[in-house]
Amino acid sequence: MTYLFGAVGNIEMAYSANEASENGFTYNHYFRADVDYARISFVKGGYEYSVFRSYDATESRVPRYGVAVARRGGDEVQIKCQSKVVDHLSKVIDHLKCDASSALGCS
Repeated sequence: MTYLFGAVGNIEMAYSANEASENGFTYNHYFRADVDYARISFVKGGYEYSVFRSYDATESRVPRYGVAVARRGGDEVQIKCQSKVVDHLSKVIDHLKCDASSALGCS
């Protein structure tokens, strides 16, 4: 799997890892009635990068999508998607290991 950040023809960052990699992608998923949070993450250069979907019906009937970046243990900055999103997170997380250190868990 590969994560690419940037515009077509101007990729600013790339990260690749296979399923068996110790330093590969991990996932977290939390679900209950009217709430669904999913993240796929990796760590590079002391920063954690996550692609996320956040849905909470008490806030909005539309899920939020984006990329979150945080220095390990520091504050998180989110870049929200501004265009049409194709969501295959649920299919991908079936092939990743859980990040048991996250409060979101792995339901």
